[in-house]
Amino acid sequence: MLNPASTQPTETAAPFKVGLILDTNYPIGQIALTSIHLAIADFYTANANSTKHLVVVQHNSSSSDVLTAASSALELITRESVLAFLGPDSASEVEFVADLGMKANIPVISYSVTSQSVAPCCFPFFIRAAPTDALQVHAIAALVQEYGWRHVVPIYENDNHGEALLPFLVDALDNVEAAIPYRCGIRFSATDDHISSELYRLQTLQTRVFVIHTCVQLAVRIFIIANRIGMMSEGYVWILTEGLTSLLGWIDSELVQGVLGVSTQIPDSERLNGFKRRWTRQFLTENPDADPSRVSSELSNYAVWAYDAAWALVLATEHIGPVTNSTIRTSNGCHNLSTMVVSDTGKSLLQALFSVQFDGLGGKFQLVNGELNMTGACRIINVVDGKAHKIGIWTQNEGLKRCLRPVIWPGESMVVPKGRDVPTSDKRLRLAVPGAIDPGFQSFINLMVDKTTNRTLAKGFVFDMFEAAVRQLPYALLIDYIPIEHVNYDSLVELVANGSYDGIVADMTITVERSMSVDFTQPYKKSGISILAPAVTDKSSKGTWVFIKPLNPTLWVISAAFFIFTGIIIWLMEHPVNEEFRGPRSRHRGTIINFSFSTLAFSHTEKMVNNFSRVTLIVWLFVVFILTSSYTANLSSMLTVKQLKPSVSDINELKKSTASVGYLQRSFVKNKLLELGFDKSRLLPLKSPQEYADALESGSVAAIVDETPYLGVFINEHCDGYEMSSEICKTGGFGFAFPKGSVLAADLSRAILKITETDESSAIQQKWFDLDQNTCSSGDGSLSSKQLGLDSFEGLFCITGAISCLCCVIFLIKFYIQNKHKLRDIVAHNPLRTSLHEIWKLYYEVTDQVRSSSGASSELGERNGEETKLAALISKVVPLLYKSLFHSYWFYRICKNMRDPKTHQDTKKKHICFIFYIILFHMLNPASTQPTETAAPFKVGLILDTNYPIGQIALTSIHLAIADFYTANANSTKHLVVVQHNSSSSDVLTAASSALELIKGESVHAILGPDTASEVSFVAHLGTNANIPIISYSVTSQSVAPCCFPFFIRAAPTDALQVHAIAALVQEYGWRHVVPIYENDNHGEALLPFLVDALDNVEAAIPYRCGIRFSATDDHISSELYRLQTLQTRVFVIHTCVQLAVRIFIIANRIGMMSKGYVWILTEGLTSLLGWIDSELVQGVLGVSTQIPDSERLNGFKRRWTRQFLTENPDADPSRVSSELSNYAVWAYDAAWALVLATEHIGPVTNSTIRTSNGCHNLSTMVVSDTGKSLLQALFSVQFDGLGGKFQLVNGELNMTKACRVVNVVDGKAQKIGIWTQNEGLKRRLKPVIWPGESMVVPKGWDVPTSGKRLRLAVPGAIDPGFQSFINLMVDKTTNRTLAKGFVFDMFEAAVRQLPYALLIDYIPIEHVNYDSLVELVANGSYDGIVADMTITAERSMSVDFTQPYKLSGISIVAPAVKDKGSKSTWVFIKPLKPSLWVISAAFFYFTGVIIWIIEHRVNEEFRGPRSRHHGTIISFSFSTLAFSHSEKMVNNFSRVTLIVWLFVVFILTSSYTANLSSMLTVKQLKPSVSDINELKKSTASVGYLQRSFVKNKLLELGFDKSRLLPLKSPQEYADALESGSVAAIVDETPYLGVFINEHCDGYEMSSEICKTGGFGFAFPKGSVLAADLSRAILKITETDESSAIQQKWFDLDQNTCSSGDGSLSSKQLGLDSFEGLFCITGAISCLCCVIFLIKFYIQNKHKLRDIVAHNPLRTSLHEIWKLYYEVTDQVRSSSGASSELGESINLASN
Repeated sequence: MLNPASTQPTETAAPFKVGLILDTNYPIGQIALTSIHLAIADFYTANANSTKHLVVVQHNSSSSDVLTAASSALELITRESVLAFLGPDSASEVEFVADLGMKANIPVISYSVTSQSVAPCCFPFFIRAAPTDALQVHAIAALVQEYGWRHVVPIYENDNHGEALLPFLVDALDNVEAAIPYRCGIRFSATDDHISSELYRLQTLQTRVFVIHTCVQLAVRIFIIANRIGMMSEGYVWILTEGLTSLLGWIDSELVQGVLGVSTQIPDSERLNGFKRRWTRQFLTENPDADPSRVSSELSNYAVWAYDAAWALVLATEHIGPVTNSTIRTSNGCHNLSTMVVSDTGKSLLQALFSVQFDGLGGKFQLVNGELNMTGACRIINVVDGKAHKIGIWTQNEGLKRCLRPVIWPGESMVVPKGRDVPTSDKRLRLAVPGAIDPGFQSFINLMVDKTTNRTLAKGFVFDMFEAAVRQLPYALLIDYIPIEHVNYDSLVELVANGSYDGIVADMTITVERSMSVDFTQPYKKSGISILAPAVTDKSSKGTWVFIKPLNPTLWVISAAFFIFTGIIIWLMEHPVNEEFRGPRSRHRGTIINFSFSTLAFSHTEKMVNNFSRVTLIVWLFVVFILTSSYTANLSSMLTVKQLKPSVSDINELKKSTASVGYLQRSFVKNKLLELGFDKSRLLPLKSPQEYADALESGSVAAIVDETPYLGVFINEHCDGYEMSSEICKTGGFGFAFPKGSVLAADLSRAILKITETDESSAIQQKWFDLDQNTCSSGDGSLSSKQLGLDSFEGLFCITGAISCLCCVIFLIKFYIQNKHKLRDIVAHNPLRTSLHEIWKLYYEVTDQVRSSSGASSELGERNGEETKLAALISKVVPLLYKSLFHSYWFYRICKNMRDPKTHQDTKKKHICFIFYIILFHMLNPASTQPTETAAPFKVGLILDTNYPIGQIALTSIHLAIADFYTANANSTKHLVVVQHNSSSSDVLTAASSALELIKGESVHAILGPDTASEVSFVAHLGTNANIPIISYSVTSQSVAPCCFPFFIRAAPTDALQVHAIAALVQEYGWRHVVPIYENDNHGEALLPFLVDALDNVEAAIPYRCGIRFSATDDHISSELYRLQTLQTRVFVIHTCVQLAVRIFIIANRIGMMSKGYVWILTEGLTSLLGWIDSELVQGVLGVSTQIPDSERLNGFKRRWTRQFLTENPDADPSRVSSELSNYAVWAYDAAWALVLATEHIGPVTNSTIRTSNGCHNLSTMVVSDTGKSLLQALFSVQFDGLGGKFQLVNGELNMTKACRVVNVVDGKAQKIGIWTQNEGLKRRLKPVIWPGESMVVPKGWDVPTSGKRLRLAVPGAIDPGFQSFINLMVDKTTNRTLAKGFVFDMFEAAVRQLPYALLIDYIPIEHVNYDSLVELVANGSYDGIVADMTITAERSMSVDFTQPYKLSGISIVAPAVKDKGSKSTWVFIKPLKPSLWVISAAFFYFTGVIIWIIEHRVNEEFRGPRSRHHGTIISFSFSTLAFSHSEKMVNNFSRVTLIVWLFVVFILTSSYTANLSSMLTVKQLKPSVSDINELKKSTASVGYLQRSFVKNKLLELGFDKSRLLPLKSPQEYADALESGSVAAIVDETPYLGVFINEHCDGYEMSSEICKTGGFGFAFPKGSVLAADLSRAILKITETDESSAIQQKWFDLDQNTCSSGDGSLSSKQLGLDSFEGLFCITGAISCLCCVIFLIKFYIQNKHKLRDIVAHNPLRTSLHEIWKLYYEVTDQVRSSSGASSELGESINLASN
């Protein structure tokens, strides 16, 4: 076996040199070397006639660092003239070699670098012959999803290439609803102590799933320590990425027992097996010290990829023409790397490689865009007993298509780890509890101190509930209760949020604001806000004016108006044709009023003649029927509910008053009252129930506003004299609070559900609140009756009004047609007033012809033509009139709501076009200033790019700094000589060339610059090797850090500072999603992990990213921005260089992404260069930059800097330069000053000759500087007051004051709108912002996306129509999507509207599946959530996360109703009214009859006759009004008025009697035949339940036999089963039983709750952010009226007149006090009418009366007067039948 690399295919084959860079001291290099040898040998064996002969020139690397690889690459290019590279092994090495390859046109083929930090899109001559990390992260995510882990911690090699995995891993985990709560980056050079401290830190946290992504050497050290400290025991999960899984043979198996690994799946084949055997033999031959057992155990994927890469290269060489190796040399010295002569063969070889296709060992080999086109499949392995067992396969299309086999986990456990642990196993939980609780509320919290242990002992309802929940946990908690004195509950929340305590155990209300800072458990007690006030008698049920209460004043007035209006309309239509509506004018008003109000009792006697009046009357009688029925029903309701009410029950009424209001001191209610508009001075804090009572009794407060549980305690102690209103506001209930992300919140939520579903919760409440002994009124106001208002009958009045008007208009049109000639004559010959009088006279005195022609068809036929014409005219005019009214209405609305646009005065001054510069003699170039003639020169290199802003800015600042220092320190011992090297392309090779030239050619002692992170990264390598400090004033990226490069100094802040300011800004405006647009390289991506963490701390996230290369075309940028436009997020953080940012903003403006609704936030690098960006491009953007403290020195520097800059850059725009001083100018100035100052603190300088030991290209073996270490130490010790504040280096980085300013670009200026500090956050409230599109409205941060992932939400299919008020599904035939309606969906969509982002939702109906099965489908990832009327149970919450309940629920019993025999009575019909009311009513009946007889006797024959008949007439008439059946017609207007009022009184009395009798016969008369669950259990009867409900399992738990349980599907089946006797009772959840009872009021009753449940909630996968976000949204709508409105919409609560079944109703007799006012009114009106009538009688007969009185004694006088009155004259009697004479008589009487 000769060396296969030397195999010659033919003697004439042309040699083709290939460079091989690898490290044979480490596994990948050893593996690859063997594979490459075999591949070349195999190829030439199979292709003996090859035209070329591959010559492999190998360079070994012993330290796997960049400089070694760079030296090897330079050596191979310049001396060996290689035409391609294979290797090197690591990403950091490949990055620099790929840059060299790109310059020299030499393909660089990598078989080992999977990191996407190095990609062909950046380096066109780089080829990746291995899969990328993007493949394996999806397999890892699928594994995480399979086992239900929600959090994963990556342990990675802390460099650019190790971190490059994180963004892809974050995205993949996000797709499976998992997250990275924290990260662990470990440097390759880390000590064992550092690794131990990192792992110990992970041990103290809760996540137990680790993904390890390091090189094998570092991983071995990590696993050794993990084993030692117990992190390879039961409960831990370790997942190896590709790089480690493929090298398991090189790791001691005992170290990784039980770990999982993910690696690319290599298809099995005979060829692969044969290769494995040959490769093993060859490897052992080349590496005789290797362990054969390890080598033969598993073939590494690296072996396969190296083999296929070498084969592809050899094959490609056969497809290119003759090779003429160009001499590779430098044109300007050996150090000018950027100007090398390129290879003539490179491009053709690259194209040949792209076109190569063959069946490789790893499958089909084909390159797409420079990367291996792999089949997307990974294998999952488990390390057991030293072997890697394959347990499953993941594919891109099918996921984990093979079910995972049983796994042996660390600690040799077979139990799947839950992936987390409570991080309190070795420490006690410090739980904050409120101290100093008043004894009145100690049923909630009662604290004592154990004198022995000095620990706080806690009792009370709150602690019993908490400890009962803790007992349900599957682990123990060590708890210390820490009383916090004199702190309100919001302050407690802050203490937990900032980590001072581990949680809060208190009677704390769950609110939206609090839930932003902490995680709450499910509520353990329901709550709300009510008003407590002194009790007063409810005058609505007992009072003088009780009869008025059912209708509000507006409705009374409108009703009366419509009575009269209808009477007028009918009089107008009947008057010309109906004798009953004619007669003297004095009679018309009485006729109208009498007729209209008699319709109240349907007792009108007039017959209608005109058809239009008949239509009007029919409609009006229907309206009257509705009104009277509604009045009776509401009066019945008012008489049924309780008789006491609080003196104040309306919060708005309380707000309008000036009285003080009390509240519980520690409660959140104060903030709620302030939100509602209460003045702070009116609010009085109280501490105890006794203080409540004292304040109310003394009148210090008019009412107490507090949470219902506290008011309930007060009411229990003070039954008499106080009442509680209904809830004025709902809350989220009481919950326990824990830090964000704490596992305890979720675990205790499930535990609370468990105890809520059992009797334990009720027992605890019973223990502390003694519910059975509470005989006080509940005061919950669940039963109430409200006045009916006009809004309830608007439609009814509109209908009757419209029909009445229409009929009248048509009638008047006919009148016009009949009399048009007369009407025209009247109008033509008379003025307006006279015309109107004549028209009325014509109408009123209608001719006999008109009256007699009412039945003549001939004349009617003549009018048809005119009517037809008029109808045609009306048909044209009416639509125009309607449109006019419609548009007028909307014009009014628009005008009302429109705001006058604000005018903005343009305050900009005109641009200064010309500036004169006077250069004085002392302002020469400051860089040349000499401090003294004897000062020793000290050379410093300066690498910058003067073609771009940072370089220009820094150059001016450095010149000024050096000049200023030597001006201030004239006796300096050293003289700084700046050797400047310009870079024109800002790339790595240019900077490398400059650095090499400065180090070797100029022997500099330090380097300032270069400008960009990619350049600094390589220069820092050189500086570390040469012991030369590299001082950067511009690189904020943490991809380059002093911990990696000891001689690198960062004299600028890091990105870690600004991301917190950005996060605070996001939190301030409530945005939840942010999209970063960053420069797509290692250094641009380095911001992302820090930004993710900062946003996570404020409950925001990055849903997607947008990386754009510096070299991207405008088309590519456009396509990326168009893609972002289609997605929902509208908040962008832009983190690129200024050149790329300008191109992005130009395109963003063009495509409309700088318009209203968008948010753009610039990072430090762009905010500090805003003067170099056209302000029109960035109008409205926000920027974040480090806050430089203002000072006189800084202002002076700014002026000097501006003058100097314009001198050095005469082409610069003065307006831009002078607008804002860039932070880079300050940092460069301070960095240069620090360097000059440090040179004064070191000894004499002896410049060492910098040379290479092995040729000019051996970069890794340069002689080090003798001055470097002392200069570095001097720099570390330097402290001074710089322009940017105090300058001090800590660990090689600038110790900045942690503050940032926030700016808003408006009209070309960056206006400061706020400041952020690390300690205080946004300590200044942000000023108003002008957003893009010149909008003043804060963007909501999202828009409905046109693309993106749609949520697939499972909904239950086949809902019975009886329950469709909950869920009602339909299918849109156009889109074939499911449309959903009902209470459940209204609540869900109302909550979704509260979210700060959009959701694309598809409802997926799941047929024939119960709710537990739906939970399983969500838990296994089949669906994204459940929207249903699903009860929150402990068992279900083990599989999914529920939202807060959106509807409360419980379990009750419905059974047939039976009567309460104790309430039956023979005389029940008498009970509605008290005896006094019976007597007074009878008296008033007789009294009214007498009054009407008196008035009607003289003019109405029906009230005359023999004297013996008069008493009968009076009694018959008066009591016949009881049934509105009186037949006598009233003639006199006064009697008509009296009768109308009396009929109204009779209507009120009869309605009240009916209502109260109905109440008495209903209340407490019915009860369910079965109301006790234990009684039901003991019987043998069957029990029904809802089929899809969880109630069946509950009944089985309670001991019911399964055979007795009958599943039912609908309310109708409930009714059928109960009616037929198939079941004795239905046991179901109260919302469903409520629907049933509403539909089946008669015959069924519902018991009180027998068991509480968690209520209805929406379900999502474990860890889903939607569960938490929607919980907050539900709390929001619960605290407003929206939730109640939705319930009202679907369940029509106000119309529910069924008995509640709780037996809390009562009914009392009505007494005279309820109708005093009514009797007073009718008595007064009757007497008044009688008196007026008698006065008129006196006036008519005054002469006769005077004669009688003058000539007779008193008794005779009275008899004669009575005789005169009684014996009406013949004239009067005879005129009773003649209408004309009667009219004259009445007219005379009226006069």
